[in-house]
Amino acid sequence: MRKFLVVSLVFLVAASMLGLGLLLAAEPTKMPIEAAPSVQQFSPSGQPGDLPPARYPIFTPEGDNAHCRDYLNGLSNQLMGSADPQATLLTAPVNIDAKYRKTGRVLVTWTIRVVGYRPPAYDIWSSGRGGLCGSRGMSWHGTVNQFFGEGNAYSALYVGSKQFKEIAMTIPAGGSSKDVTASDPTHTGSVLLKPSDFVGNTLPARLTLRLKWRNDTSMRLHTDKNFVNLIVTITRD
Repeated sequence: MRKFLVVSLVFLVAASMLGLGLLLAAEPTKMPIEAAPSVQQFSPSGQPGDLPPARYPIFTPEGDNAHCRDYLNGLSNQLMGSADPQATLLTAPVNIDAKYRKTGRVLVTWTIRVVGYRPPAYDIWSSGRGGLCGSRGMSWHGTVNQFFGEGNAYSALYVGSKQFKEIAMTIPAGGSSKDVTASDPTHTGSVLLKPSDFVGNTLPARLTLRLKWRNDTSMRLHTDKNFVNLIVTITRD
């Protein structure tokens, strides 16, 4: 009788565990499915134009006309009024899927390699009343050392017409008019765009990103379409 009770009890426990296992197996496993990140890459469609010098070099004049000498000293490292402050490197149209617009994050990163060239020495005076002093009626006999010093170039990300961030990079000195040197620094920038950055706390269905650059040096700046890269990564919280 005791053996029968023990066998019955073991059978009931085993049956209960089997039933529980069947119930657990029948219960579906629910795991959230995250939206895969969207990654888009952009480069300029054509060759970017060079940026002309934005500043005069540092002049060291030694000559026979004090007025011309003072004028050149006053021009040293000053901004040129004719310099274009900014130029667009690339335009990137980015479509935002509906599943990202309320809780998405748009990470924009860019890389630019810039080559800085020392331009030809500026003409000071010629018999045809040309040059920096000659065009103002000042003659000049002497020498003028022209030093193209270190300065900054900038890149900036625009969304539509709004600037979100500007990054500075140092362009090493191009040397004096007696030297021939070029430099090619590379720099990177990034901006994180969130729904709160836009009207209605919602990412637009389409973003128009513009990467611009500007020169604040006395050198001519050059880049190549293969030197410019912009990557857009869209994720959801």
